[in-house]
Amino acid sequence: MRKPLIALAFALTIFSVGKPGKTDSNNCQNLTVIAPDGYVNIRSEPMVKEGNIVGVLPSGSQIQTQTPSRGWYEIKSPFVGWLAGSQVATVSCHLSETKRVRDRARDILIEVGHPAIQEFGQKAAQGDTNAAETLAKMAPGVDGATAEVYSSAIALWAKSQPCFLIQVLDKQDITTRYRALYALDFGLGSSDSPARQRFESVINKQSANNLTALAWKDITLSN
Repeated sequence: MRKPLIALAFALTIFSVGKPGKTDSNNCQNLTVIAPDGYVNIRSEPMVKEGNIVGVLPSGSQIQTQTPSRGWYEIKSPFVGWLAGSQVATVSCHLSETKRVRDRARDILIEVGHPAIQEFGQKAAQGDTNAAETLAKMAPGVDGATAEVYSSAIALWAKSQPCFLIQVLDKQDITTRYRALYALDFGLGSSDSPARQRFESVINKQSANNLTALAWKDITLSN
């Protein structure tokens, strides 16, 4: 993905990038993702290793952490895992910082995070496996205005490549699968929308024990 250099420069000028291992007096830090590619991978262990990505957060996301280790930060929510210290800025959890940090994180999200989500949706709609996997793993970590952007991106994917979407979601953990489908349910619109009807025609053709089809029926029947 092409790096939005202007947005990155903006991010780096508004945050004081902390060094992993240094905390304030109450041992608490807010992390804001400033990754220039628009997202950061959350890994099951503090190292880059094939197959250990447990989730993805868009740039502009805020997380709290208390456990820095060897250039990595351990987080507990919205995923349990580790993210690289080079991809985040750290700010004290002091209450006087809260509004300023929130506002600046929102700007990064709009400038960098949201465009990344939209681009992943476009690439997934074209059959790009890496983009599709990344978009799927973002599902548990999006909320607020980002959830609406995410819903549009995954709906675009479903409209163009419904079988591919089902294939990718089948491989995800149950939380990711359900959160992605909740977003898709919103993104496809009303029950009589052509996009929803086309997707459900594909879902209905899946095997009786297909994980994504079962989750979709569970979600739509509960609405």
